Amino acid sequence: MAKIDITRTELVWPGKYNEDGTRKEVPRVSLPFQVIERINESRASREAKKTLLYLGIGQNSRKRV
Repeated sequence: MAKIDITRTELVWPGKYNEDGTRKEVPRVSLPFQVIERINESRASREAKKTLLYLGIGQNSRKRV
């Protein structure tokens, strides 16, 4: 096996490096992760929008004469 120059601490296990001392490619696995939606909005602003929509003062409302 080739001499590996150690410059820092690392985890080493059998099969991490090839015979010439280069790292082996890690096999990638496709995992079914759950997508979580994150909304950065405060509760106060959500309540204010609900109130405005309830009163008919929303963005899509029109002034009626």
